[in-house]
Amino acid sequence: LGDVYKRQTNYWVLFGQIASLEQEQRIFQNLWIKPTKENMNLWERGESPYSKLFISAALLSRGLWRQAFTHWRGYYTKMLKHPEAWSIFEFWDRSFSLKQPVPRNSFVHAFGIGPLAHLAMYVVGLRPLNPGFQGIIWEPMPGDLKWFQAELPLVNWSSSIKVKLETLKTGKRIFTLEKPESLFVEIRKTFLNSTDQLIVRNR
Repeated sequence: LGDVYKRQTNYWVLFGQIASLEQEQRIFQNLWIKPTKENMNLWERGESPYSKLFISAALLSRGLWRQAFTHWRGYYTKMLKHPEAWSIFEFWDRSFSLKQPVPRNSFVHAFGIGPLAHLAMYVVGLRPLNPGFQGIIWEPMPGDLKWFQAELPLVNWSSSIKVKLETLKTGKRIFTLEKPESLFVEIRKTFLNSTDQLIVRNR
């Protein structure tokens, strides 16, 4: 595919889980100088949101929240500072000026949502346990976040799920999930600190 697509195809290989463990290690050594520092020399030809969905999935499916958060903060933080950014842009690059209109911009392109689905699936940690959302898995991956609020609709339900993260002055984090009474929740604490507390409430 040539030099233009080297960075994207590295992530597509990870997303597709087709690399060996040794190959994955080499890929990450190439893409990341350290977990909180991307190798931006690999993006000298520029970026766009098209590959961000696959990048996010490749990282978060491996529990690599530091890399995912670093990538989001580096890319989307500047985007959302642009005066036109009342939505996520279809086309954006970190080299763009905040004082100029965004070229090739659209607010209706599907890829413009970027990793928003992964905020629900991984950061908030809600996934279906079985078809029809008769039960859910709650496995938050909050990383270094101190707060968030989310409300997500449920397929085949007239209600929704609300999840809130709060941090006390002591540093302890409290996660609260409000759900319909008959909805089963399977809790997994894979990515939480030992002091984090999860609370499930019916409504």
